[in-house]
Amino acid sequence: MGHWARPRPIEIADSKRMKRSSFAAGLSGLTTALLAIVLTTPAGAQTQSSQSSGGLQVGLVLAVVAATIALAFVIWMMVRANGGRTKPAPEATEQKLETSRKAIMNARTFDALCAESAHQGVAMTGATGSFAIIDGIEARSGAAFEVPKELVMSLHSNKTMATHKQISAVPVIHEDAVVGLVAAQKADADRLRSLGEYVSAAYEERKEPSRLDAAVARAGESDVDGLTGIANRRRFDQDLAKVADVDGEDGEVVPVSLAMFDIDNFSYYNDAHGKQAGNEVLRSIAGHIASNLRESDVVYRYSGVRFVALLPGANVENAYTVVERIRQAVEADSYSGEEVQPTGRVTMSVGIAAANADNTGDLVDAADVALAKAKAEGRNTVMIEADIK
Repeated sequence: MGHWARPRPIEIADSKRMKRSSFAAGLSGLTTALLAIVLTTPAGAQTQSSQSSGGLQVGLVLAVVAATIALAFVIWMMVRANGGRTKPAPEATEQKLETSRKAIMNARTFDALCAESAHQGVAMTGATGSFAIIDGIEARSGAAFEVPKELVMSLHSNKTMATHKQISAVPVIHEDAVVGLVAAQKADADRLRSLGEYVSAAYEERKEPSRLDAAVARAGESDVDGLTGIANRRRFDQDLAKVADVDGEDGEVVPVSLAMFDIDNFSYYNDAHGKQAGNEVLRSIAGHIASNLRESDVVYRYSGVRFVALLPGANVENAYTVVERIRQAVEADSYSGEEVQPTGRVTMSVGIAAANADNTGDLVDAADVALAKAKAEGRNTVMIEADIK
């Protein structure tokens, strides 16, 4: 790990300023004394030897001029060096490095680790742009640039930092194999090396899969969405078909409501921060929906940035109460970088439709119509399909 010079203690700076002040005071005193000699020289002494006394006075005058110029120069240098004020000491480099290390080690998923690595590539190394790729996951931060092939080849063959022109890269290593890289443009080399060590350590720590990773691993053989860990489209189609088989007590008609959620203008966020950062927002929103539903309700990832929630036994009034609570929770949450959104916040539009359990064939289309109306009305709102008619 590289070492960087600490800022000099304030006591040393104060001592140097005192020396400059003492020197300036000495020059000022010398100038005053020389002027006094010139002004107080007796006139009679001048008549004794006009030639010698004249030469002496000329010498004294030149000395006074030289001392005055030197004094002015010293004062100018002091003002320029101090800038008129004492600058506060910067935060210790070690503390910044520790903050970056913790942020990387706290990444829950490989997606988050990759996104954090790219972010720290700029924040930690002072680079103008950063690019990270870990196990095929990519993330970028700052100015965009292309990683030269020479760097990639060098990393895989030498497993150490490589530089090509103004771009440097460090490998992410796991069990002596290169599993990724972090590249940065115009970056501090020592800090970039430290960043590579942190990311490799975080990768090692994540050998034991998290609950989300376990859900992703099961996605190929179950009905779980690989990104968010909630139920997927396949499971939704199956559950919607089963709703028709639900019978009410004593022949009672059982209602069922469907809510369709869509993130407003999410392309702005993805374009500004990249797919991996967008995935983190999708996970967060999926969590908001799941945690605010009733025990009997189920949320599904329908497609892209669209979710649906199936609410058996709920009429539109019941569904609206639940869904509005979810919309408010998403709006109130804080998402990193959400200021790029047109409204400065991440929000959702929602459409709700209801039907009898034995007649759900048009339920999805009805909810989609209500969602389109919610977007047309300005977004960040909930619209009920029955109200449109």
